[in-house]
Parts: sequence; structure tokens; C-alpha cells
Amino acid sequence: MDRRTFLALSAIAGGMVHPGQMQIFDEASAEGLEYAPPEIFPKFDPPRHLQVAPLDDASLIDRQLYTSLQGLVNRKEPRVYYVTRDIDTSWLEYYRDTYHLDVTSYETAQELLKRYAEEISGYIVYDPENPDSRNIALLMGGLQNALPIHPSQAGIVESVGLKELDDLTGRWSDRYEAYRWALAELFPKGNQRVLGVNCVDEPHWPSQSFWLEDYLIAGNILTFDLSAARRDREDRKLLDEIYGAATAPGCIIGWRSARNV
Repeated sequence: MDRRTFLALSAIAGGMVHPGQMQIFDEASAEGLEYAPPEIFPKFDPPRHLQVAPLDDASLIDRQLYTSLQGLVNRKEPRVYYVTRDIDTSWLEYYRDTYHLDVTSYETAQELLKRYAEEISGYIVYDPENPDSRNIALLMGGLQNALPIHPSQAGIVESVGLKELDDLTGRWSDRYEAYRWALAELFPKGNQRVLGVNCVDEPHWPSQSFWLEDYLIAGNILTFDLSAARRDREDRKLLDEIYGAATAPGCIIGWRSARNV
């Protein structure tokens, strides 16, 4: 399947259907055929009790670490909630009052790491010299129930008893080799319908984004930072390979690459 076909079918699944296309489904229904839309997105149980910690003053790599923890913990049952800005407090109050949730507050996110360490299998070190390796580590972490970490964070996770499962330092020469390896070795084991875009080219926006990483790791979603700009031919070629391997209809979530301007 090529990129155009994948995107077209994904648009249909998302509700962006041309009136002429809608007639096709009407005719099929009239002939007694039934169409049941496939389940695309990972499903999670509703929350009952939330453990809340502040994350507003944390560094980017710490926010990424604890957001990954949130994803691994919450896919079993949504429990971890972070406050990174004022709106998070407003939403917390809404969830608590509307759904009658119990809420327990913690002073630091590290307390939650300690609390849930027994539910985590270990950690995977990504290579800061190859920032795309963090996207690979997200999928590896989801599949192995492990935290992707910056090398400087090893002491933090080892202090709660976690062991190293893999080290991606120097594993690949560039982003293309890394993503092709992930496409061949990891993607078949993960989500076949949802793809993630997570920009890593710091310090440009949206490279500072981390909010989706809990969902990406929880859903075992192949995540990449590739440009769709015409000048970036190698990126576009690899995008075609990724879209061709995906199952349609599907969805792409995230922010565009900072190089895609």
C-alpha cells in the first residue's frame, strides 16, 4: 500500500468522506452487506483513583522520563496524572468532581516512580547523539514494559531497583537506519494502525513536546521524526515505506517535523 492509499483510507476512517464516497457504502448496505469500522485506537479502562504529582519545574528529559512512566502505568489502569501548567489543575478538578475520582497528591514525580517501580521491567538507554533513538526507545519500551531514559538518568531509575535492558548508544549511523530497523524488527509486534510523529530536532518547536509520549508508549506505537518536504527525499522515501507497511484505515498522531517547513 502506498502513502496516498493509506492517507485516503485513514481519512475515511476519521470521517473525512467525500459525498460521492458515501454513496458506495449506502449501496453496499442496500445489498445486505454490513460494514463494521475496525478498532483503530488502543482502549484503556476508565480511571478510579488518581495519583497526582507536579511536573512544571522539571527539565525536558525528566518530563519525558516521567511521561513514559505515566504511559506504562496507565495502560493497566489510568492512575498517574501530572500537573505541568495551570490548565492541568482545572482539568483535574473537573475529572474529580464529574467522575467522582479519588485523588492522592505527591510532592514529586520521583515518588510515583518509586511507587510503581515494581510494575516496570527495566530501562532502555537512548543515544543523545542520535536523538531519533529516543523515538525507537519509546516503541521498545512499550513492547518490553521498560522506561526510555537519557544516560544521565540511570542513577534515578536504578535507585528504585530497575535494571538496564538495552543501550542504544552508537547502534545506528543515522535516523534512516534507525527507523528502518524499527520498521522491520519492532513495528510487526506493535500497533499496526496508529503511527506517531514526535519531533526531536531541538530546540525548535515542536521538539519540546512530550505530552503524547505516554500514549505512544502505552499503545506500542511506531514513532518517528521525518520530513514530508519535497527537498527531503530520503525522508519522504522512508515515509512511503512506513505508510506502506501500515494497516489501513489508520491514523497518524503528533506534531509535524521541525524540518518540514
